[in-house]
Amino acid sequence: GTYRGYIISSNPPPGSGAQIIEILNILEGYNLARLGFGTPEYWHLVVQAQRASFADRSRYLADPDFADVPVDVLTSKDRAAYWRARIDAGEAIRVGGPAQPREGTTTVSAMDEAGNAINITHTLGTPCSGVVVPGLGFPFNNSMHHFHPRPGHPNSIAPGKARTTGMSPTIVYKDAKPRLVLGAPGATKILTAIAQTIVNVIDHGMTPTEAVSAPRVYCEGGAAYVEARAYPSVAGELAARGHRLVRSETSFDRFFATVHMIKSEDGKLTFGADPRGGGGGALW
Repeated sequence: GTYRGYIISSNPPPGSGAQIIEILNILEGYNLARLGFGTPEYWHLVVQAQRASFADRSRYLADPDFADVPVDVLTSKDRAAYWRARIDAGEAIRVGGPAQPREGTTTVSAMDEAGNAINITHTLGTPCSGVVVPGLGFPFNNSMHHFHPRPGHPNSIAPGKARTTGMSPTIVYKDAKPRLVLGAPGATKILTAIAQTIVNVIDHGMTPTEAVSAPRVYCEGGAAYVEARAYPSVAGELAARGHRLVRSETSFDRFFATVHMIKSEDGKLTFGADPRGGGGGALW
């Protein structure tokens, strides 16, 4: 997909790259820089864009070998315009399907001076299946809880079927060169965190450290979760707009995923290691 002249490259279904692009497409129709980061109107639009994307996720996302996943529709500017019209009209956006639990996930972002870039995101899933590789001692995960529990849904359980995942390794290009490489652990919070981090860099001119550290919101259809340090200044106005809010317990809450990102600009590499995960990261 594209966002304000940048190319967004992420993973296909049953991963969540299309959902990142859909969120960005919706937000592209608003002047986020003029609204200002962290204002009530800004968070309202971010929450509604997330909610709209989860409405489509719950309806369409599945293993494309088993279901017709309309990626071209989900990543289209027309689909984003449809959702913006509903957002601007103040319509309620309802999301069906089960919520996604947290996972045990690891991500690595890497880039060199020649512009070679990669993000690898791998999940253990929860809980363990109890199946252990003979002689090696490690168990396979058990991610059947990511399937829809009822028959007839695109993401219903089936033999040999890949389950949906929030993992979203992403590379952002400008002028055919990788400018950002980023990923995160955190279940479905991954994709919303990555979308917000990209917006932080492109719309708000943040450095990588600022972009991964800035306050976040998360909404997959029900309550809007607001990080503690953002909550006091926006709670009243968001509630007045009809949002049901949940304030996180801490100012840097791992609930919102832990993004690690590298930025390339003018031949210089800089990086941001999310303090929600202890700030672990290195640059050689």
